[in-house]
Amino acid sequence: MGSHDEIRQELLRRRAALERRVGVISTERRHERDPIESDFAEQATQRENDEVLDALDESGRRELEQVRAALARMDAGSYGTCSVCGEEIPAGRLRAVPTATTCVACAS
Repeated sequence: MGSHDEIRQELLRRRAALERRVGVISTERRHERDPIESDFAEQATQRENDEVLDALDESGRRELEQVRAALARMDAGSYGTCSVCGEEIPAGRLRAVPTATTCVACAS
């Protein structure tokens, strides 16, 4: 189980980074630091930037959910067990994809 300890530490680091990223994006999206421009062209640019931020925010939130779910599985003792076939997920796969819920065969 030593390898799971290393994976847990990596997941905790990733969770903290994602929480910061999502928080910064939410602040930027609300224009707390950069008020909405009065110039129409600038408003259009801000809207385009908001769309990019929304996509990044959604991506970050999805990844954050996966990381939190992996940590919950660790706490519950079910981490590393394939959710489809119930077999153990190989350590190499978990190191490569620490949020994996299935073994390679079931993922295919």
